[in-house]
Amino acid sequence: MTPKQQARATTIALDEALQRMQAGRPLHLPPGFRWTKKNLAKEAGLHITTLLKRDPDKAFVYAEANATMEQGPDGAPRKMGAQQRLRRRIAELEAKVLHLQRHIATMAQAGAAK
Repeated sequence: MTPKQQARATTIALDEALQRMQAGRPLHLPPGFRWTKKNLAKEAGLHITTLLKRDPDKAFVYAEANATMEQGPDGAPRKMGAQQRLRRRIAELEAKVLHLQRHIATMAQAGAAK
């Protein structure tokens, strides 16, 4: 499997694990599990370091999953201290940057195809 295929498979595993956790029907966690990144990694069948991996620009590789975990399972912000709020904001901005980079790449490919 190429690195790009592996990254896509990891993204899918994280998305599916998040959906199960949000629905309260995890496959690999006990009832009443805590909403943590460690539990997300466990539910997705990944090591926590995969979820916390950063690219050369220091942004989370899986920024969307990290940003989602900064919220509660219902999407409401979790109570947190100032440092945690800053980390959450950074994760949100990293997710936006990633989304925009993907959008730019798609637009560039569409322009090159013409």
